[in-house]
Amino acid sequence: MIGNANPTFTLGVRNNATWYNFDASWLWRAEVGGDVFNNTALVYASKGDAKQGRNFLRSALDQPDAINEPSKFSSRWVESRTFTRLQNVTLGYQVPTSFTRGRATRLYLSGDNLVLFTNYSGYDPEVFVSSGLASRGIDYLVYPPARRYTLGARVQF
Repeated sequence: MIGNANPTFTLGVRNNATWYNFDASWLWRAEVGGDVFNNTALVYASKGDAKQGRNFLRSALDQPDAINEPSKFSSRWVESRTFTRLQNVTLGYQVPTSFTRGRATRLYLSGDNLVLFTNYSGYDPEVFVSSGLASRGIDYLVYPPARRYTLGARVQF
């Protein structure tokens, strides 16, 4: 067995701040340790697909494999999944009740998955495939989580 998809430890830092009618909150999250098998790199960063008329990455040309050598599972494609992510930032404004006929109203702008710091060569080291435990920690053409922005209002009636 090579690698372990489970992180050694996880951590998060969340904070809130207010200033007059403005408020802000943010969440940084990190996972340290753990491994990802980069199956996408195995398939597209080796020369084995060139003779089959398939696409491959330019980095495959720098690999020591021969052009007739097929792609092989090995520890070469196991990478660290350590990362730090700015998971969420929310900025809000509490509208004075004199403008809203006495109803508490808060306007806000929120963003998710804004920044990712990692040495992983794929899109996102936090891969998740819902096809069972056997696929945990295996990255094969998995889309990263979307960066989302939300603009909203909360009005109490």
